[in-house]
Amino acid sequence: MRRMAGNGLAAMAASLCLVGCVSRLPFSYPQAAVPSDSGAGSLVGALHAVCDRRADRSIGDVYEGDVNVAVSAAMRHEMLASGAFARVEALPGCIASPPLEALRTQGIDVLVQPSLDELHWVQPDHEQVVATAVAIAVVAGAIGVIAYGLTDTEVYGRTAIQATIVDARHGSRETRTYTGEVRETLDKLRADSEETRREMAARSFAVAMQAFRVDMAALAPPAP
Repeated sequence: MRRMAGNGLAAMAASLCLVGCVSRLPFSYPQAAVPSDSGAGSLVGALHAVCDRRADRSIGDVYEGDVNVAVSAAMRHEMLASGAFARVEALPGCIASPPLEALRTQGIDVLVQPSLDELHWVQPDHEQVVATAVAIAVVAGAIGVIAYGLTDTEVYGRTAIQATIVDARHGSRETRTYTGEVRETLDKLRADSEETRREMAARSFAVAMQAFRVDMAALAPPAP
């Protein structure tokens, strides 16, 4: 039997055969379309694989595959979608960035070294909801749990990515933080489901990537 992610109300309801069991899915998010002239930019970029510094990695329980690999691929996609880059090369993660002269020798204009500091779903009253649902189940059984589960609660998706951006053309280095937060009011039965966890994390990630894409586009040299 597949392990349910989490121990909240959705998992409890599933154990009572009240809701379906959702399979793990690959990481995805509402991303910008790569324009038809993607790769036509003048810059050569390089991206270190994401260095995972998250304290809470539980969101990985609802995804298929390595979240860090997916986030690295997404950031490369956003660099290309910015329209500033002809190509973006992949470098290993969690290592020191090469010196400026080495980047210039390799023909790299811009290097991005990211760390994933936060990517998760949050239900602030989660522990209280679970405790209340357990008490109701003892007294009123499945019907009571369903009735309680149809009342509302708030859920959040949060993303934080820190990226060091090295511009080898000008010899500059800057560290920026890209954050995203989304909020939704849902009934408690859906609030901690695997589908909701994925959706909230993905939507917050998309917000962070929008700001990252804008910064990447701003690196393009002015048109002649």
